Amino acid sequence: MSDDLVIQMRKVLDEYSKELQERVDAAIDMASKDTVKRLKNTSPRDSGDYAKSWTRKKIAGGYVVHNKKHYRLTHLLENGHALANQFGSLGKRVPAYPHIKPAEQEGIREFEELLK
Repeated sequence: MSDDLVIQMRKVLDEYSKELQERVDAAIDMASKDTVKRLKNTSPRDSGDYAKSWTRKKIAGGYVVHNKKHYRLTHLLENGHALANQFGSLGKRVPAYPHIKPAEQEGIREFEELLK
């Protein structure tokens, strides 16, 4: 192969690589935004502060979706928990409100569809 052909092939592959990376970045951006919206809509509501706190943070290669102010509650609400031993509540449990896992699964499906 001639040097000119190799150079041209590298240019084409570099352009394709850049275009592909831009599409992946756009899909990550859109899927993470929609996941945050979904969590804000499906989170359990008492005062509404928990649901409003969902956000995303940019990291290398994508975003992390998290609850900024009430991160300690996420596990307890998602999985349920035992009541503290007061007022004779020994053995009683607070029910789970699964809202994170379904939003995550929907976000993954959306991301995969956007890449197709």
